[in-house]
Amino acid sequence: MDAVLQKFVDQGLFNEQVAQYIEEAFDNKESVIIAGHRSTGSRPLMANIMQLAKKKHDSVQVRKAEDLEKDGEYYLIFGAPAEEVETLVGEALKKGKAFVTLKEPETPVSILKVMKGVLKEVEGFDHKVLQVSLRKDGTGASAVPFTDRVDRYFVNEKGRVKSEKLDF
Repeated sequence: MDAVLQKFVDQGLFNEQVAQYIEEAFDNKESVIIAGHRSTGSRPLMANIMQLAKKKHDSVQVRKAEDLEKDGEYYLIFGAPAEEVETLVGEALKKGKAFVTLKEPETPVSILKVMKGVLKEVEGFDHKVLQVSLRKDGTGASAVPFTDRVDRYFVNEKGRVKSEKLDF
């Protein structure tokens, strides 16, 4: 397991199974979404996941549409205006590229909607997206962040976009 992921396993944010899902996603050039409120530690995790993407693949930081013109295997979509994130994700998928992004309450991204749109426009589209969702148990300063759900979005054999909740 990569040291970047081991750090979060040691902290208890997620277990080794979740870390393995993330590593497999990068090995298979699948996209990764980190979902959760800032208070769950989503931003530090996102920064480390982006670092992992940069270590394993040629990556491009995307803050505006023009950045999608740059060539890379992974688009790191972070820091873009909230209303543009969904569009940037869709454009990356249309180009056949994987991405890493953050889904916060301020930046709602409906990956099912985006993938369905790309599926209509791009023949043979079959990209997979892993979404790691974080939450906190309780409220206040004593609340502890943890991984609540892990979902994989994919195109099934009937040509439909589906999601699957992964066990961990």
